[in-house]
Amino acid sequence: MHWLPFLSATLAAGVGATGIDWFFARGVFPKYFAAHPEIWRQPANDPRRVRRVGGCLVLNCVTAAAFFWLCYRLHLLHPGPTLRLAGAVCLVAPLPMIAANALWLKLHPLVAVSQALCWLGKLALAALVAAWLLSPLN
Repeated sequence: MHWLPFLSATLAAGVGATGIDWFFARGVFPKYFAAHPEIWRQPANDPRRVRRVGGCLVLNCVTAAAFFWLCYRLHLLHPGPTLRLAGAVCLVAPLPMIAANALWLKLHPLVAVSQALCWLGKLALAALVAAWLLSPLN
């Protein structure tokens, strides 16, 4: 495997996934995130906020890198198969955890829907980036 396309794809998908995180946290159902403010970190001007956003960026890059490695090892580097794999991964890992959190934590149901769509969007983005940037490596 050539590492430069892999690293550039990882960075591109990680930054894009951070944008997807922001969109689904602030753009979709914003008033429902405020339904139970006690479960979210406060205040908005917290000096550690930049570190938290940076940590999310790193985690999104790790997620993308793991997904790319899986696609590469399974020889799935075309849009159709990678998108199906993204859907399967979403059903296996984040969706059950989000559903359990929605059952046991004080989350509005639409917040859980937003989080599930966010994960599906992040994995779909990783699938498309894999098909676009990593397919010559196959």
